[in-house]
Amino acid sequence: MADIARENNIEHLVYSSVANADKNTGIPHFESKYKVEQHIKNLGIPHTIIGPTFFMENLLGPGLEQGQLALPLSLSTTLQQSALENIAEFSALVLERRKPFLRKRIDIASDEVTGEQAAEILSNVLRQRK
Repeated sequence: MADIARENNIEHLVYSSVANADKNTGIPHFESKYKVEQHIKNLGIPHTIIGPTFFMENLLGPGLEQGQLALPLSLSTTLQQSALENIAEFSALVLERRKPFLRKRIDIASDEVTGEQAAEILSNVLRQRK
């Protein structure tokens, strides 16, 4: 897509990567996203790279239906999260006001909660929906 964007002289490419992909994490998913980021930069096209954190919507898996929130973290570990709606809104802002964002890489998060806090929030919301 980046090559096609370059061939067509696009005004601004916004790429959604992942938070901390540029930190040499050793996480294969992150490393593959970082390779794409490097390719975009090397093409020299006008771009902005957005790095959202863990998607909040990933918490809404089948386990919630049984009243379980399964995360590979301790209850006290803080997890930054991004809501898909917030990622879309921020991407739209970047496209609307491109100049301040050109050639920048920006990690974004909507919230930061512990597993215990997330479980409490989800429990309250799910009780209200019944």
